[in-house]
Amino acid sequence: MTQLPPSQSIDDDYTFRLLGVLTAAGRETAEGWSEIGLLINFDPNTYELRTFSNVVWRGQHYDSWITDALQNELINTALGWLKALYDAGYPLWTSMFLGINSDKHFLWEPSYEADFGPWRVDLEGDNWPTVAAGLQKMGADAQ
Repeated sequence: MTQLPPSQSIDDDYTFRLLGVLTAAGRETAEGWSEIGLLINFDPNTYELRTFSNVVWRGQHYDSWITDALQNELINTALGWLKALYDAGYPLWTSMFLGINSDKHFLWEPSYEADFGPWRVDLEGDNWPTVAAGLQKMGADAQ
């Protein structure tokens, strides 16, 4: 049986806050979206936070879709999550995938690896394959 991490209540709270921001962005800019995927990286040495997201709408994926206001809310929510973990003495994730589909199935998968593990945001390349892998895993977990 899987044991829940000590940070479960904080993780649940902030997962649902981020899902709220993502679905609000979907309603605002891509009504009828089918999937949304988010990558977040946090470097605890430099305190740098990076995000990348895609919305799938009408069978196509788009990466320039969140308004500035909702992107700022997304960033502030992620930073609030990290602060809550830090204040409670829990380990900080260094990266995560968060995805949701229009059927409300979602997946949150963190990584604690120094190199950001499987959810690394590539500043030079295409991040869609990483988001697509997370969405595929989410779909498999939902079945």
